[in-house]
Amino acid sequence: MQHKTIKRVFMPDIQTEMAASAKVGSGEAKNASSGGKIFFGILGEKICAGLKPWVQGRRTVFPRGGATTVRAFRPRPWSAGPLMSQTHHFAIDARLCYHVRTPGWLLLNVAASQCAGQEVTNENLTCSGGQSWVEQSAPDGVTRFHALAVAAGECVVDYEAKVTRTVREFADSWEPREASLVELPPAVARFLYPSRYCESDKLVRFAAKQFGVLSPGHSRVMAICNWIHEQIDYQPGATNEHSSAADCLLLRAGVCRDFAHLGIAFCRALGIPARYGSSYACGLPNPDFHAFFEVWLGDRWWHYDATRLAPQAGFILIGTGHDAADNSVATMSQGVQFISADLRVEKVSPGDLDYTTSPIAFD
Repeated sequence: MQHKTIKRVFMPDIQTEMAASAKVGSGEAKNASSGGKIFFGILGEKICAGLKPWVQGRRTVFPRGGATTVRAFRPRPWSAGPLMSQTHHFAIDARLCYHVRTPGWLLLNVAASQCAGQEVTNENLTCSGGQSWVEQSAPDGVTRFHALAVAAGECVVDYEAKVTRTVREFADSWEPREASLVELPPAVARFLYPSRYCESDKLVRFAAKQFGVLSPGHSRVMAICNWIHEQIDYQPGATNEHSSAADCLLLRAGVCRDFAHLGIAFCRALGIPARYGSSYACGLPNPDFHAFFEVWLGDRWWHYDATRLAPQAGFILIGTGHDAADNSVATMSQGVQFISADLRVEKVSPGDLDYTTSPIAFD
């Protein structure tokens, strides 16, 4: 079988439980049990090779069998201002298999983004049929698409990449604030509006009653993540590709895609710009493409993940958009059928990836 390769070389539950039950009185939020401080407790990490987790209540449950590694969480000391910048190196190996009944086309969104704070130092994209790719970029330059024509038969797509990720992390005592609507850049303001899977206009009353009294900024977004993590079960199969944020809220169950859509809808309902993000994630119990959401606070985008299935420092950005409709892994013609996906993401530099409640940005 002949392969045609395009090479690019660029030069220079896990179960996490975070409690933030706050009493609101006299304009001040206080934690009911921690003397006025909001305590974020992280229970640790479970890595189960090849096992699919499901959730019962607030517990992520893994099927019996298979090796499990548990690493205890050690909180970092609190401090004011920027805490540190960390650089991590990752290796990505992804294989997607399709059956093509009639000649057609594929539009893939699997390439790691070349964005600030993330550098793709080497990548290979191959197709078993030897077809040539056409690369296209979204207007913001964050998301890259690859299109090709496919012949009838089996089609195997392989993507390999080496990525360097620089994580800017700030201490919990530093609070990025919500920006005034009149100060939002036009490219950001468009993420205030409802979209296909994030019907924020239907959730305004709910969001206002649940989160409207909280202090604006990072702490309110964290409270949204806490609520989703506690109230929505992570349950593969509970939703499908047509499910929206409102569906997830009614069902009280979903997967990372649904958790992200619900977080986005709540934020937009409160007047906070929010967008959908797709990524590779190092440390997922069952490796797959992972969804999270980003929120505009201060003067930049910060990313949040209510599933807490993997450390955010291990997210490797693929693309962003209004919702999953802008970030589909594959868009294909009618005669092309998805068969399977096999993903591996490894950290190839020393050190562990830590969980954190601090604000984290890609730039």
